[in-house]
Amino acid sequence: MGQRTGRVTVLGAALTACALFLGSAAAWAQGPGIVMSTVTAAPGETIDVTATLATGGEMVAGTQNDFSFDPVNTPVGTRGTTTLRPDCTFNPDINKAATSFAFQPAGCTGMDCVRVRAIVFATDNTDPILDGALLYTCKINVPTTAAGGSYPLAVSGAILSNPTGQRVCGTGASDPPCTGNVDGAVTLPTTPGGPTFTPTVSPTGPTRTVTSTATPATVQALLSENITATATAIPISDVLGFPASGTVKIGSELINYSGIQQQVGGGPKGVLQNAQRGVEGTTAAAHTAGSLVQLQAEPFPQDDDDGCSCIIASNGGSSRKAWMVLIPVIGLLVLRRRYR
Repeated sequence: MGQRTGRVTVLGAALTACALFLGSAAAWAQGPGIVMSTVTAAPGETIDVTATLATGGEMVAGTQNDFSFDPVNTPVGTRGTTTLRPDCTFNPDINKAATSFAFQPAGCTGMDCVRVRAIVFATDNTDPILDGALLYTCKINVPTTAAGGSYPLAVSGAILSNPTGQRVCGTGASDPPCTGNVDGAVTLPTTPGGPTFTPTVSPTGPTRTVTSTATPATVQALLSENITATATAIPISDVLGFPASGTVKIGSELINYSGIQQQVGGGPKGVLQNAQRGVEGTTAAAHTAGSLVQLQAEPFPQDDDDGCSCIIASNGGSSRKAWMVLIPVIGLLVLRRRYR
């Protein structure tokens, strides 16, 4: 009986080893590559996204890859004072201390940076990195104004090298492709019932009020470039929801504008034109790329197409501006009484 038990034990161990081998072979079947994480976050949070290695059964001693991010809704954090670099750190357990990170495209600043390049290697060793090992971690600072949706962390330009410096996979014409690359994503909650930007017109005789049904606090973007205190063109990351003319707030400065130009070739970026700086008693100032640009609820005077006086108003507009509607009506009543 004991002998039979021994045979069963040996057989069980053999089956287990076989299963482990087949499992490893299945994992290697996807091939070598970089695997980005998929995470869920909320506006205002700082989160970690990670990159791990899939060796595909190969010996890998160094890696290089880019991953994309959304500069408006899921921007990668920065570190440094003179040269801003991605807020990323390599995993010390893999012993690749020469690892470096940089924003891409090369030389980009502010909202023009849309990728991170990570080069994971060492100058003092060629030790292989284990399959499934964490390569690096990057911090993403989700703005409080971030819109809901899924924002990809797409892998590109992946190159894996073995301990002798030969490419395991890469992007060259003679390189085997990195078939194990897996894109990640940052998912932000979507709030139902977003703003409506269709205006309604209420006639009131020779003067009328145009009332926007949008909630101006929800219409906002980021500066896509630095601007001076005298700039009359305000470049922003997304013109969606901004009316053809209006008032925006950057920092403590209120700015009127009377035109929008969308970027050539489409896309969300654009320019608020004919800016009047430092209105309503505020002070014109220089602002840096990434500053919040927010449409204001406060109404402002504007000429209508048919030449009548009107105001753009929103829910909660001030009573002071409401007098601009009443003054012409009061004037008509006074004239009528005088000539009776």
